[in-house]
Amino acid sequence: MKYKKGMGTEPIDYNALLKQLQKRDRQAFDLLYRDMRVTLYVVAMSILEDEPVAQDLVQEFFIDFWHQQLHLQIESSLKGYMVRSVRNRSIKLLKKQQTRRRRQSAIPAPEELLPPSQRLEHAELMAAIHRALKKVPKGAAEVFTLYYTEALSYAQIAEKLHISVHTVRNQLARALRILRKELKNQ
Repeated sequence: MKYKKGMGTEPIDYNALLKQLQKRDRQAFDLLYRDMRVTLYVVAMSILEDEPVAQDLVQEFFIDFWHQQLHLQIESSLKGYMVRSVRNRSIKLLKKQQTRRRRQSAIPAPEELLPPSQRLEHAELMAAIHRALKKVPKGAAEVFTLYYTEALSYAQIAEKLHISVHTVRNQLARALRILRKELKNQ
């Protein structure tokens, strides 16, 4: 077993270690885990900046590495492959977290969860929109309501009102133009 590390003096032969991994040698995997765990954790931590998440990501990588036999895909450097994999997984997770936060912040909070001052602002805004909506022609107001209140798509609105998608688009644009003008004057 040439790949084994001595008492901390001999470096690991990663090429020999890779060959043993490809033979499903559990001792080779254990040695690789002990040798690379901290390095991969540092890589994940530098990107994610969250200790428990970085630890979990590295653990999941090692589990996938062994069970999905990812080591069979390696054609060059074992260490390089592992560092790149953890780096890519970290970046992907970070982007996923950012997207989730962005989507959550875009969802309006139910009115009862808003602080009292924001509830008042919300109520005043809704009242102003309802007043301004009375100045919008009936067809355009109906399209606006279906699109923004019921969250129907252009195609669904067109089908429901028996009009073309082009008409839906025009009616919605008309309603928004009038509402902007009315709300700006209030």
